[in-house]
Amino acid sequence: MKIARPVDFSHVFVDEASARSFSAAVQNRGLATEMEKSGCDPEMPWDVVVVVEMIPDLDAIIRIEQDLSDLAASHGGRDDGWGCVRVIGEGNQV
Repeated sequence: MKIARPVDFSHVFVDEASARSFSAAVQNRGLATEMEKSGCDPEMPWDVVVVVEMIPDLDAIIRIEQDLSDLAASHGGRDDGWGCVRVIGEGNQV
């Protein structure tokens, strides 16, 4: 059974201005973002997570990840991976 779920695509930036610029560009494409200064990477402390509701499919994930990576690079950032919650059935998450 294929179940749609939010897939998070993470990106990191050197400063808040770059993170906000990327986030606005993504939102203009109709996608949701979450932004915070996590400091997980001291050199790029600002995180922007792009949330895409989709049925996980490797080819689609690779396409979206590359597109967002290119966009992040144009705003001075880089991709930092992706992830999603495993869903085993309607309303049941693991």
